[in-house]
Amino acid sequence: MQAGRPRNTDVTDRVIQEAASQILAGGYAALSVEDIAMAAGTSRTAIYRRWSNKADLAAAAIASVAEVEELPETGSLRDDLAQYVMQNARNQSQANAAAAPALVWATILDPEVLPRYMEQIGNARRQIGRQIIAMGIERGELPEDVDGDLILDALAGFVLFRSAVAHKSTSVRDVERVIFALCENPPRLTE
Repeated sequence: MQAGRPRNTDVTDRVIQEAASQILAGGYAALSVEDIAMAAGTSRTAIYRRWSNKADLAAAAIASVAEVEELPETGSLRDDLAQYVMQNARNQSQANAAAAPALVWATILDPEVLPRYMEQIGNARRQIGRQIIAMGIERGELPEDVDGDLILDALAGFVLFRSAVAHKSTSVRDVERVIFALCENPPRLTE
């Protein structure tokens, strides 16, 4: 016995695309499930079957262009971190490529959307970062009492500032320089 009608992925894709278009046009505040349903050729009920509320839909639309990627395993902490950070930069460049990047950033950081976005993308990315730090400790590239979360925060903050505030691209060279500084004198939990 089937548990229900299978979801039409074409409808899902159209709804995600229309939600993304509305976010680009007016941000989260202007997002209208009724307008999305009409433009996507579906019903509000069909949308609410897929996403329980507007915030879930907004997070899904934004997450649809972000990638988690696999755990890099180059054998080098610095190279693994560089790949990890550059994926963050690529994800954030998607927001900056939009016609109205401020609306995308405001949507991501909206208190209703951010926790949902973190569930879909952010937490998985953070777990990869923690695994990279753990592998660096195992290989003796970092001390056992390193504050890995502080390293990840510093790297994320660097990319976010470059992307959302300074509107500069993040170069591999600059990432490598920041990683070098953090690995040469890593923050410790005991400090």
